[in-house]
Amino acid sequence: MLLSRNGPVTIRPSYFPSALPWLVRLVLATRWSKIERTAQALLSLSRNALLAYDRLLDIVPVANVIHDVGKLTVYSTEAAFQAGATSRRFTVEKGMAVDLLDRDGIYDLEPHLAPMFSRGVLQPHSRFVSNPRRLIETCVEHVLAHGGEMRQVAVTRIESRGTSCTVVTDDGSHRFDSVVVACGAWSEPLCRSLGFSVPLESERGYHLVLPQPDQSLRRPTLWAEHYINLCPMEDGLRMTIGVEYAGRDAPPDYSLAYRLLGYARTMLPSPVGKPQSEWLGLRPSLPASLPVLGPAPGHPNVILAFGHNHIGLTLGPATGQVVADLVSGRTSALDLAPFAPTRSYVRQFSPTRGEILDAVSGGGQHCRIRGACCVSSAAKRLARRARTRAPVFSTRQHPLSRAAFFVRFFYHSSPVTTRIKFRRTGAVLSFRQAAKM
Repeated sequence: MLLSRNGPVTIRPSYFPSALPWLVRLVLATRWSKIERTAQALLSLSRNALLAYDRLLDIVPVANVIHDVGKLTVYSTEAAFQAGATSRRFTVEKGMAVDLLDRDGIYDLEPHLAPMFSRGVLQPHSRFVSNPRRLIETCVEHVLAHGGEMRQVAVTRIESRGTSCTVVTDDGSHRFDSVVVACGAWSEPLCRSLGFSVPLESERGYHLVLPQPDQSLRRPTLWAEHYINLCPMEDGLRMTIGVEYAGRDAPPDYSLAYRLLGYARTMLPSPVGKPQSEWLGLRPSLPASLPVLGPAPGHPNVILAFGHNHIGLTLGPATGQVVADLVSGRTSALDLAPFAPTRSYVRQFSPTRGEILDAVSGGGQHCRIRGACCVSSAAKRLARRARTRAPVFSTRQHPLSRAAFFVRFFYHSSPVTTRIKFRRTGAVLSFRQAAKM
């Protein structure tokens, strides 16, 4: 499937070495025991998704943008329909409604489909948004009208000290009581600035907007064999395809979508014109298919809310309710343990050499952590992770000696916690072992 040019999942050969660790974690997450736990967690968050949208629309009315017409999946072969039996059974076991359709049932719902589909599956309670941009813009306007403020700046990092947070941007620094990181595929660099990382991958999805044919569809319709999805939008008929792995910043390759355009035209007998626009979206995805939702490790006033995979728009209002509870200091009704940022694959790391120098030279109140005398929050995090012999580092050392120091300090580990002192003397930064191991 990864090697097929027209498959639902593609990966650029040059990106494969970078994607391999994430893909291995994804495969491990597909074990049946893991899938069961993931499904239960997602159900706990998505169970109130429709209710959360209804509450949102009571506050921010957007006319005729959300359509309660269900989602249709169609099959052109019996073999493909039978191959999805396990997935359908699992869906029903989790309490979701699924209607099985024969040929007559399909064309009662979508009479303008090409007469080539023999089996279908309808999810009757699904909704779709025919203009996501208008929905989001209306919500933003409501926030601004009620005292909110929007600034379009580039955020470079987040600094969290004590009870306040500082957001560093290209136009200066801004201090807040709490910060919410909900930047989708661009959330990972901000997490790194706080001293930890998450395996966030960008599952790239392409779509083409076609002119609305005279005889079009009424609801989102997926051709299962080729993973081609057609959806009637306000600005035309949207065709979406599967997933590409190429990295967040790689240039788009719209040929993936154009190669599959013939399948979209096959689905509709009515003539479909040339694409009016093309678009690439980045779906922020984690190996376990669960979003990160909760306070950041070591930074209780930084709330993380990202990694919703392909259902970010679906879970947006429900996630917003959880974030509002956390920022306000209320206990969330949702069990956040499955979504906690402290899950096993979230890796904390020590500051870089430059961050260490900044931390020590920046001063601050001394504190004692596990017997270590240190300054500033970055030094505190470094002291917590110090589990190796601490050689002496000096900026006057030979470059090879400095390299050897960092290899020993950051990558070796020991179950014994050593005492470390940070000292600034001219250009020398010393890490001295207090007790011989």
